[in-house]
Amino acid sequence: NGKCQISHAGDKDLRIYRAERHAVELEEMDVAPAAGPMPTSVMSHGFPQHAYALGAGDIMLLPTDGIEDSQRTIRDERYEPLIMSPEELTEMEQLCRSRVKRDNVSGTVDEMLDNYRIEEIIHAVAGAGQYTLTSYLDPRDPIVFDYKGLKPTAESIVYAIIAADRMWRLVPNPGAGPEDRVQVEANIDEFLRRHLKDFGRYFRHRVADAGERSDSQFITYSHLHEDEQYDDLTILAIRKK
Repeated sequence: NGKCQISHAGDKDLRIYRAERHAVELEEMDVAPAAGPMPTSVMSHGFPQHAYALGAGDIMLLPTDGIEDSQRTIRDERYEPLIMSPEELTEMEQLCRSRVKRDNVSGTVDEMLDNYRIEEIIHAVAGAGQYTLTSYLDPRDPIVFDYKGLKPTAESIVYAIIAADRMWRLVPNPGAGPEDRVQVEANIDEFLRRHLKDFGRYFRHRVADAGERSDSQFITYSHLHEDEQYDDLTILAIRKK
């Protein structure tokens, strides 16, 4: 009947794609404690349940904050990290739509993937259109995804978001060599091959002797750097038939 109840343990931003209206709703659930730090017996309110109703084709998505907080280091045209003063950061925050964070020791600045891009990706997949992943002061050319022919299932939307994260953190530094390697999940690699324009431009150097088995879950590429993944990337997705 489409009725569902959900609880969370810290990640409270729930998105529902409404198929009939082609709209994405952001539902901010009540704050709940993170699971693990303390026993549930000492939590006075526990983990409250939230009720929602899904219509035909609706998709509910609950990502961990590792998705929206995914970080890329802002770099110059030589792919060197930009060093900014606190005053320069304040000025940049006026121009940059995304959240940014400065390392107080090194002075480098990271830009977050952020919620609005996640919603843009959902809309693009649902409409079988194109999506351009843009970022602030990025030496890379625009990163374009083409979702033509892709059905708006829960799986395809999850793959699209994770694929965007991989490209968000990818650093195609011209100075990278054969020992500079990244691993891409095999299912995300297949998704990128189908939907990332200029896939071959970024992933030219597959490492054939990386010890991959025929059933390996990862594909290895060389001559690439990537920014660190600081948190887990998990998305709970449910679609009403």
